[in-house]
Amino acid sequence: MPLHLLAVQNDSPESSSVDDQPDLEFSVDDVSTDRQLVGAATRMDVLDNKDTLITTSGYGDFWFGVFGGPNLGTYLGDLNLALNRSARLRNLGRQFGSGSSLGYFIGGMAEWNPPEWGWGLRLHVAMFDVRDGAFESLENQSVLAEYEGETRFKYFTISPSARMDVVGGLYAFGGLDFEFNTGSEAVVVPTVDSTALIRERRAVQLDVHGFRMGIHVGAAYEVLMLEVAQSARIRFAPFLSLHYGTEVTNNLNSDLNLGFMRLGLELKAALNSETRTLRRYDPTYLEPTVYLATLTNRFDYEIPSIQPSERIAVAALDIIPRPVPEAPVIDSATIEPPTVASAEVRTPRPQRPAIQLAGLNEEFILGVDGGALSTDLTAESYDYLNAMVNFLNQNPSVEVQIAGYTDNFGTPEETQRVSELRANHVYNYLQRKGINPNRLYRSGLGARSPIANNITEEGRRRNRRVAITLIE
Repeated sequence: MPLHLLAVQNDSPESSSVDDQPDLEFSVDDVSTDRQLVGAATRMDVLDNKDTLITTSGYGDFWFGVFGGPNLGTYLGDLNLALNRSARLRNLGRQFGSGSSLGYFIGGMAEWNPPEWGWGLRLHVAMFDVRDGAFESLENQSVLAEYEGETRFKYFTISPSARMDVVGGLYAFGGLDFEFNTGSEAVVVPTVDSTALIRERRAVQLDVHGFRMGIHVGAAYEVLMLEVAQSARIRFAPFLSLHYGTEVTNNLNSDLNLGFMRLGLELKAALNSETRTLRRYDPTYLEPTVYLATLTNRFDYEIPSIQPSERIAVAALDIIPRPVPEAPVIDSATIEPPTVASAEVRTPRPQRPAIQLAGLNEEFILGVDGGALSTDLTAESYDYLNAMVNFLNQNPSVEVQIAGYTDNFGTPEETQRVSELRANHVYNYLQRKGINPNRLYRSGLGARSPIANNITEEGRRRNRRVAITLIE
């Protein structure tokens, strides 16, 4: 299995790396080892103006669905059932011991689970929660008859809980159960063995607590099932939970409780969470220089299978700065104002701020008021943004690219974070002014692409900026 190692030195100002070290790309038989978050998907589209639109979609925060499965449990304590009315009036009845329980549950669910947090909240509401019980009599059976007891308890159950991700799709949860009794039945079945076996079912009266409270803990494993039109996702999660609560009934001085287990399956759906970033096309970009990695031998023997590669000789090229075109001199006396019909008058493009990057006609520079970590803009920048809001309202087809920059103060991770905060500050300001967020693209570029020397305080001040680009 061949292993390829490439060291890529990338000097492009549009590089997305957060440090100055060469990027390393490992591949085994052309299979990339790049990893993405589970459930995340990234789509890259090249626009007509050669810019690249990167759309990243992932799980949403809110999920809704249904769940169901069987109840398996054990009744603890004893159950007293009156065989007839007179026995009940005299507080007499037949005593039954612990029994087994079998039933089912069906309901709806809702869940709040931000993917980046690792924990969330969930709510299960079981509209149908049925638990059937079977008991054997504790008293001495007569020669001719044996007794069995059967019960059915129906509940409407509300179960709020908290969940915590463990690993992969596995998560644990725990919470409370609020059970409201919606019906109950009890039957005593005497079996008489005389000349023939006779079983008679006798319905008896049973007093049940109308409300029962309990606790539960459990675990589930989520599996992505289907993605719908790149806008919603469906997944299912088998789960197991253990439940225990307060007394079920004290009928005729009974002391009956229930501990049970649920084996269930959740089927839930959520809308995708989507973010978009625009990478501008750079016509001055040069392909990075690629070097073949070699093994340095520190010992007195050679490894025949690995041979050092000679570097290809290339001509030394000087870096020639791009000339800045001079503004033509125009005699204002020869300029005649154009005649435009009133119906064709468009709102003029907002005036560029005083600070701008020469040579890029569509890029406007907003200055930052404060130190290396500040996200506040200058008063002139806010004036420009307010003018831009008016222009965008009059021209709904125009979109805006927002790029934040910093000086070289701090680590690459810190400068990247501050640049993103500055881009977010402008993004949120325009959104509060009523601009549709689908027209706004934001990115943080850290200390890359400086427009001034970071050695001086003035240079660092100019590099602390936000660049605005209008996209027709």
